[in-house]
Amino acid sequence: MLLHNEFKGASYRLANNWLQHVPLENFMYRPINYLEIGVFYGANAISVAGSTGITFTKPSGTQDNDLLVVGIYETDISPVTPSGWTQLIASTPRTGERLVVYYKIASSEPSSIGPFTSSASSMSFVGFISCYRGINTSTPIDVTASAGTAVTSGTTVTAPSVTTVTNNAWMLTVYGLRKSSNFSTPTGMTERVDYSDGAVATVALDDQLFATAGATGTKSSTTGATINFAQGISFGIAPQVTTTISPAALSTTLTGQSVTISN
Repeated sequence: MLLHNEFKGASYRLANNWLQHVPLENFMYRPINYLEIGVFYGANAISVAGSTGITFTKPSGTQDNDLLVVGIYETDISPVTPSGWTQLIASTPRTGERLVVYYKIASSEPSSIGPFTSSASSMSFVGFISCYRGINTSTPIDVTASAGTAVTSGTTVTAPSVTTVTNNAWMLTVYGLRKSSNFSTPTGMTERVDYSDGAVATVALDDQLFATAGATGTKSSTTGATINFAQGISFGIAPQVTTTISPAALSTTLTGQSVTISN
């Protein structure tokens, strides 16, 4: 016989159809941590020329506590970080130019996000904004960004291996090319953005979920045109940890009868 009582949905079962009340203090509760699996939610890309900055349209459906990631190839050495954002890395594919990554936990974001500006007066910007959900809001970066070797010839650019520290972390790669072209999808990854302005530069974003923490291995992409200046960046984002309180199994003896508490 099974009785559901008033103690937070718990129940107890006694043998031989004999039931006895178990006092609340006999219940044992324990915290259980769950690692959510984050998901890519959307992205937008845009380019501007002869400007002091670039502004993005917020990905459709973005909610508070989503992780926003921005990647920009800009023809300037001095990017300016907007208020509320964190610059993750600013690499140098070519002297005087930058491949920059920023991130932010969304909080009442407007429909237009930016501008992401430069210290110069008239620059070109090619970039994207992407949205991930189910990411750790207090420590979203699982492993900090690392830039690969800048490439000046051939058709292959490689993003370095990083070592994730949390199970179910995502590896993200951002590629930038100082030419209008396209990037192939690295092995094992999913391409989220592959965007060119048709004149100055191309940027790409790819990601891959790693169920077990550890080294990701390098990730190489092939360009559709011979490289003049290109570079790849790798980093990791961490899943959200959700803590719940659940009743632990409890076994005792009451006048020879076995009692089991279950959720």
